[in-house]
Amino acid sequence: MRISPLRPICSVFLLLALLLPTVRAADAAISDDEAAQFGRSLAALFNAGKSDEVLRNIDLFALGNRGMHGLDLDDNERSEIVSGAARGLRESMGQQFKQWTSSRFIRVNEVAGEKRVFLRVVSAAGMFNFFDIVCARKAAGGLKAVDVFILLSGELMSATLRRSVLPAVLEQKKGMLERLVSTESEQMKAMPTLQQGTAALLKGEYATALAAFESLPREVQTPQFVLQLRLQAAQRCGEQQCLKVIEEWERNYPGDPTLDMVSIDGCFLRKDFSGASRHLESLQIRTGPDGYLEIMRALMLKLDGRPVEAVKAVKHALAVEPSLTKAYDVWFDLEHSARNWPGIVAALQAFETAFPKADLWKAISSDASWADFRESAECKAWREAKAGATAETNP
Repeated sequence: MRISPLRPICSVFLLLALLLPTVRAADAAISDDEAAQFGRSLAALFNAGKSDEVLRNIDLFALGNRGMHGLDLDDNERSEIVSGAARGLRESMGQQFKQWTSSRFIRVNEVAGEKRVFLRVVSAAGMFNFFDIVCARKAAGGLKAVDVFILLSGELMSATLRRSVLPAVLEQKKGMLERLVSTESEQMKAMPTLQQGTAALLKGEYATALAAFESLPREVQTPQFVLQLRLQAAQRCGEQQCLKVIEEWERNYPGDPTLDMVSIDGCFLRKDFSGASRHLESLQIRTGPDGYLEIMRALMLKLDGRPVEAVKAVKHALAVEPSLTKAYDVWFDLEHSARNWPGIVAALQAFETAFPKADLWKAISSDASWADFRESAECKAWREAKAGATAETNP
């Protein structure tokens, strides 16, 4: 039988037809819905205490390669450096992620053509941060993270990694310093002074640290990571020093949300509640409505002696996040401090709506600080209403 010369060609086209959908799927742009689903899954892992699984969703080798971009390294050198960096990242990020016990997916962002998922995270101690996580497709399907912009540090983790490994890279590649971009080159030259200032900061020698940072060349004093170090030292050296760094930060990075975050605590410490409010409002413009930031506002208003406005801020927080337990804690405290029993009942009813299986009376009946409320007519009416509702549900 004669074989047609077209058959091998047809076979090749058939193979390509089968493969092309797979190739297109792997290279296809990530939709907002896909990214949002990925973001919600990461937030759920944080909330379930599974920070190790969050870490498994991050391609640390891809992150390391992003940090090495533009460096004159051969494949073996790059692989060795990235492998070592990935091991270090796995340990450091694992420790960092463990502190975040609560998370909320906020939205999908797009930066430089890359999809990002924006999360808020909160620690058990009440610290908070925002992560903008860069998404990419996995070869086997689904999404992974390949970088993380940490709002409190003001930079991508790949940039932080790059700065940490550059001294070792430069030690191996003596001529590379001249080929680095100007800013990086100057930072590497100033690294001994930066290390001295950082060591003094960690020891609590704030004046020494600030003096070291301020002796740096001007172009090395203004990258965000250096401004952060300077501000940490300046906050312990007096208001004028602190204001000097903040004003320099504002000049170089107008409207920077990182500055708003680091300034809130300083304003609280100085009891500058109007300043704290300004920074909160500025931060919320960048982050969008966020329940935890409204709780920060409520605490600020409470300290400023404005409890009625503080309760309103709590209610705004719950309008955004009905399951934000910290909001109920603050609401109970505000109403209890004012001995506003109707307000306590309103807070209890809102909590029961959000958490219908919670046994609030068990907690209230065993807490001595709630004794006055337990004896009030409002408490009695609340309990009777609960008993009536239970009887109707279970006749």
